[in-house]
Order: sequence, then C-alpha cells, then structure tokens
Amino acid sequence: MGPQIGRQALWLRMEIMSVTSGNLMVDLGSDERPKQTALNAFISRVQKLRMHRFHVLVSLVMTPVLVRNFPELSRYFESHGLSLIPKVMRDQFQGKIYPGAYSEDQKSLIREYLANARQSYAPVVALMGESATINMFADDRFLSYSKIYRGMLCGSGYNFVRIEPDGAVVRCGSGKQLGNILLKDITFLDAPKPCDSFYCTYFCDKYTSPQFVPAQETKRDVGDFFLTLKAWRDSQRQQKDSK
Repeated sequence: MGPQIGRQALWLRMEIMSVTSGNLMVDLGSDERPKQTALNAFISRVQKLRMHRFHVLVSLVMTPVLVRNFPELSRYFESHGLSLIPKVMRDQFQGKIYPGAYSEDQKSLIREYLANARQSYAPVVALMGESATINMFADDRFLSYSKIYRGMLCGSGYNFVRIEPDGAVVRCGSGKQLGNILLKDITFLDAPKPCDSFYCTYFCDKYTSPQFVPAQETKRDVGDFFLTLKAWRDSQRQQKDSK
C-alpha cells in the first residue's frame, strides 16, 4: 500500500548515468494515497533500467509536507528495492522562498535524510566512474550558503555543452554560440573560460571543480558583487512580503 501524505505533488527525478534524465510527477489528491498505477509504473520503469545495468538515481523534492513524510515514503520505495534522495527546493513555493524558508528542524531532517541517502547509494556512485551532474547528495550545501560562480573558470563549452531543440550548441546558459549540430560547424572552446552567466548550480558546481578546472582562478569584479547582493535583497524582500 502506498504512503499517505495528504494534498501534495510528488516530484521524482530520475537521472540515468549522468547523461539522460526523465521526470515523473505524481499528483496526489486531498487526504488520498498516491495514484497507485502511476507510482507503480514509475517504479517498474526504474527497475527495468536497473535490470539493464543503468545507474539510476531517484530523488524527491523537499516541500515542507514531504520533509515530514519522507521516512514513510522512503520505506515504501525501499520495499521495492529502491532508495530516495531528498532534493532541496530552491524556488518560490506557496508564497515563500526556499531554501531560506525551511525551519531549522526541517533543515536538520534534510541533512539526516541526505546522510542516509549517501550511504544507501555509495555502491552505485562507486560504479558510475564520474559523479552525477545533478549531484543531489551534496544538497545540504544549499541550506547554509549560496556560492557565487560568476567569474570562476568553468568547463562549460569545453567539457560539456548544451544542445537546443533547433540543434544550436551553446555554452550552458550564457548564450555563447558554439555552432549547430545540424550544420556540422561546432567549435568547442580550447580551454575552461570564466563563467559569464547564472545557469544551474549543479552544473556550475561540477564544472568549476578541480576535477575539470585544476588551476581554478576567480575573476570576479565589483559589478558581480553588487549583482549578487541585489539578488539576495530581492529574495529577502519577497520573503517578507509573503508573510
């Protein structure tokens, strides 16, 4: 039987070998159990991928209600041979800005869940060879600070690229065009270059790390500092207005 968690949305993110990812959203009705057919279908797909030797990570976005109900949900997935990874929410939800809106008790629980997830997935991570791009195992970092990547050397455009639906190849979210796979005119960067955009913290954290940029140098300027300060102030103002 599925766990009972009230009216919420259950986000499950599946990352396969750090390359291909899919999303499944299971909508839960008020005081009802998860829709069993959808939940079981998701679990069945994950198990089939594992049977074919894919490395699969399954995560659950930590809304306030799901922070409280995570142990019950975990037991349900564990009964099917799967483990959940708690994923810190970094967005506006029900009028509050997260992760700042988490209480200290909620943060403590998320850290505890993450420690258990790291232990559960240790054998899988050891076999992957390269850490997952969406490295949710270190999500506790978001609970205490926000790192600034702009100006840091980044492997984006050198170690990895982003491909748009029209075939355009760009350097993550900076908009820097590297060519088009349909036109066969791609030119990758010849070395890591300073970050010039805000994109995805997971990508930024991985491709500015010593693994991809051994000799990291920061090239931030005063303008970047004030831009970051403004973003923080805007977040605090939104948080205050929502109360």
